[in-house]
Amino acid sequence: MGLHATWLKKVTYFFLVFIFSAHANAQLLSLPKELKFKTLENQLASNLPLNDDTRYVFTFVSSRCPCSKSYSNQLNDIYKKFHAEGIKFYGVHSNHNESFKADTDYLIANYDFPIIDDLDQKLLKFFKAYKTPHVFVLDGNKVVYHGGIASSRTYNKSAEPLLRTALTQKTPSPSESKTMGCFIKRKDI
Repeated sequence: MGLHATWLKKVTYFFLVFIFSAHANAQLLSLPKELKFKTLENQLASNLPLNDDTRYVFTFVSSRCPCSKSYSNQLNDIYKKFHAEGIKFYGVHSNHNESFKADTDYLIANYDFPIIDDLDQKLLKFFKAYKTPHVFVLDGNKVVYHGGIASSRTYNKSAEPLLRTALTQKTPSPSESKTMGCFIKRKDI
């Protein structure tokens, strides 16, 4: 076996190991057992324990993205329905270019659930969110669904069927969907 063939096998092996380990890591994403964060209202949430028997919804939102803004009423309706069943909802504000008072005031006024101030982008980087709105449903501290709020490019298409499936099934299907909306502005880019 020549040097070129040996090198090619090693490169192929490395590439396959990298691809499969990256895919496995994406499927096994889990948060620490507790989160500390501050809401936009400047209220420090006491440590948020991520209980194994509780579902959580983290939705990355924007004050400037038309797609994100178009779902605010539906998200509030879904929050009201499922919050009564013990599901915890949080919006996440990570856009680097939305740090003005008008931006935070808009988010506070238009969402009924707490909005996490993530301008340091720790949650953004952990979840690897990239657009608004981008939803992550957790069962305890394990991500069981992530993606868009609706399965269509049509803004205002009902978000409820997709989220209802993600929130009510132990193992939702689909477990991910395409995220449509505006890219989140990052500090490091």
